[in-house]
Amino acid sequence: TDPPPVAAAPPAEPEPEPASAVAEPPAAPAVPPAPTFARQWPRTGRIVYQVTRGEEGFVVGQSEQSWTHDGETYELQAVTETTGLAALFRPARVVQASRGIFDAAGLRPLEFATRRDDKPQGGVRFDVAQGRIFFGNGQSAAFPAAAQDLLSLFYQLGAVAFDVPQFALTVATGRKVATFAVAIGPQLEIETPLGPRPARHLRITGSARE
Repeated sequence: TDPPPVAAAPPAEPEPEPASAVAEPPAAPAVPPAPTFARQWPRTGRIVYQVTRGEEGFVVGQSEQSWTHDGETYELQAVTETTGLAALFRPARVVQASRGIFDAAGLRPLEFATRRDDKPQGGVRFDVAQGRIFFGNGQSAAFPAAAQDLLSLFYQLGAVAFDVPQFALTVATGRKVATFAVAIGPQLEIETPLGPRPARHLRITGSARE
């Protein structure tokens, strides 16, 4: 007797080919990187200067400047006071404070205040939305681009490219807004307690434009 026929297995269905991968553009970072100046600037710091008077360099006081920032916002403070005999005969203490944010050009102040011997001496508020700068005396002025206050201007110099013979610096002084032409001198070297450091002599030329 012949063996029973064996049923042929159905042909295997071809496996589906994997879908071709579609390259998607990389997602934008949630927080854009901080401007170059903010990345290069130490997060915290303190510098103490001697205040001298006369050609003999008689020390009459000191000024301590300190700062802190997180890459997006910053706070600055300067405490200047008489010391030694000057403090004995004419004591004085001035505190300046500035806070703001960073932009592509460097520092953008939002508020500035001054106190002398613990008494308010006026302040400045930079209102970006209204495009106005408001002073402590109730007056206001138009908000020019890159305007600085009396403290932030010294730190803003660190963001200036000294590859031009001069540049314009706009400052809100507490009573008005003025623009100064600043001439850039050649690079030189000065001696400091930390050793020689490169420096440049900056000089205000001409009258301020209000």
